Amino acid sequence: FVLRAQAGQHMRVEIRGRGATRGVVTFPNGEQDGSPGGVVFDGILPATGDYRIRVTESNLANAWTGTFTLIINVVSEGSGRPDNVNRDLAKYAGKYPSELFRREPGLKTRIRKLLGANYQLFFDRLQTEVPIENDAGFLIGRGCMAHQCTIEESIMAVDLSSGKLYIAIRSTRYGGGFKIFAEDQNRVPNALRRAMQQ
Repeated sequence: FVLRAQAGQHMRVEIRGRGATRGVVTFPNGEQDGSPGGVVFDGILPATGDYRIRVTESNLANAWTGTFTLIINVVSEGSGRPDNVNRDLAKYAGKYPSELFRREPGLKTRIRKLLGANYQLFFDRLQTEVPIENDAGFLIGRGCMAHQCTIEESIMAVDLSSGKLYIAIRSTRYGGGFKIFAEDQNRVPNALRRAMQQ
């Protein structure tokens, strides 16, 4: 599927099928974003031009045949600015990171801005999710690549008082250790340090 959209607009892409699906969005500049079916993209568009959406069967589940529905919403940033949605995030404790990202699209936009080229690396390491925790006022979301826990991991910490976002990615790309990305470059919260030691 191909649609034309403008930089700065907010797009949400959802796939509903009888079986497991996967969706990939290719941007006009050639970059890609995607995930297993459900909401496969939810964020601010980086460029003006044609966006290609590819829907496939998930190769991580059983084969199936049948119909699917593709739902695409594109709105101007001013009409539904996601940054205003990130209030009262504490209610997501006990839920999974994928639900947080689905319901708070502005958070994914901030993660893309913070991580740049490491954005997909972060989400690739959230395939196996752990329920979100509230650690002393920090919302901690984490996960790992399937069958690679303790080797390829992602951790996100959100300071519920300031809203600041901190991310740690463990990968062999970083020599097997964690690389930290922070909106506040002057600190690494203790809650994130504790999550990295688990």
